[in-house]
Amino acid sequence: MSTEALLTAIRQKVPLSPSVQEAFRQIDRARFVPFHYRHDGPTWKRESAGDLVYQDLALTTQITNGLPSSSSSQPSIMAAMLEALDVRQGMRVLEIGTGTGYNVALLAHLVGERGHVTSVDIDSQLIAQARESVMHVGLAQRATLLQADGCAGYAPAAPYDRVILTAGFRQIERIWLQQLADRGIFIGNLRGRIASVLLKLEKQGQEIAGQILPQTAYFMEIHKEKAYPAICAPDWQQYDLLPAQSMQAEQTLLQLLDRQAFLFFLETQEPQMEFHLRAFGTPGQHTICKVFLRDQSTATISPDGTVEARGDAWERIERAYQRYCEQGSPTFDEYDVQAFQNVVGEMRSCI
Repeated sequence: MSTEALLTAIRQKVPLSPSVQEAFRQIDRARFVPFHYRHDGPTWKRESAGDLVYQDLALTTQITNGLPSSSSSQPSIMAAMLEALDVRQGMRVLEIGTGTGYNVALLAHLVGERGHVTSVDIDSQLIAQARESVMHVGLAQRATLLQADGCAGYAPAAPYDRVILTAGFRQIERIWLQQLADRGIFIGNLRGRIASVLLKLEKQGQEIAGQILPQTAYFMEIHKEKAYPAICAPDWQQYDLLPAQSMQAEQTLLQLLDRQAFLFFLETQEPQMEFHLRAFGTPGQHTICKVFLRDQSTATISPDGTVEARGDAWERIERAYQRYCEQGSPTFDEYDVQAFQNVVGEMRSCI
């Protein structure tokens, strides 16, 4: 397999412009992802990436505290973000979340000889490995890779024509937009309590215009140095003691609970509600259920569509579903920037 096989897989999901297509053709992902980690029961096994690098798959490339702490993102999501970013030759780009360096190389190819990419990551080991890979493909003159706290952007090279976050974030740091040049574009993965969306913001003077991209993304969250991922599951026992009621959910609602457009709407309606995945059974034979949690109430949804409701969480979901239908089942392109103006707190609906 080769980069052409990867291009074919990407084009099945994302229309590619000539410049982005050529970047994926020229930059061999195999140079940046020689190995990956495969989840094998309770452990992770390191294996050669092989031909998996030419498939449209996200590949885990670092494990810390028993959990993934870095990965090579799904190429079709990378392509969608690059298309929305609209990188042109001669531009200055800031990437937050260097990872393997694969996206740095794609960006460096897009900015050309007159442009420059600054990429920062909190992990010095990742920076060293990515820097070596970028140098190997001959793009070191177009990219500067630095260990730095991405939450602060990188002021010495600002302003930037484009800013892209390849890590998820719970709030937009004002400094990211302050370091963005006039008419600049910002792309990143906004993570809420329920929804996870790709957010595009455009800066015009002091005004910010925004939209949600149609693709679904779940990037590992940005973090401080040494603050690696940890298991943060609710104390299920306190919820399991509450009386439960079983019912069969409406099929249309079940389908919507898999779609980010509805989950985003649900989050704007129920900003205190959380979403979790919970495993039932043994490690060798288990079932993964979706759990929506609010205060002391839960709604646990099994793969067969059975709902186990404790408290009023499920009733709240059904009421939001009714409002969603009454408002014409809004899609992402029906939201505007006002939905994101207070992302430092709760999401609000503005359709």
